Amino acid sequence: MCEECRQSPCDTRCPNNTEEEKTYCKICDKVLEDEEVYTDGFDYICENCFESMTPVDIAEMFNISKEAV
Repeated sequence: MCEECRQSPCDTRCPNNTEEEKTYCKICDKVLEDEEVYTDGFDYICENCFESMTPVDIAEMFNISKEAV
């Protein structure tokens, strides 16, 4: 256990952490490295997952609702 952050392995914010913070796909949890991704600024989606999403899936992800006017 780390004496600084009291975690094992170290928290990503710990100065003793030697690993780079990794980015994961929100859908499949794949580690994203050296590839193009889709993002809303917070979460990331790999190209394979995004291409398999329907327009309804994408609308739900961005909290867009369908209404009759």
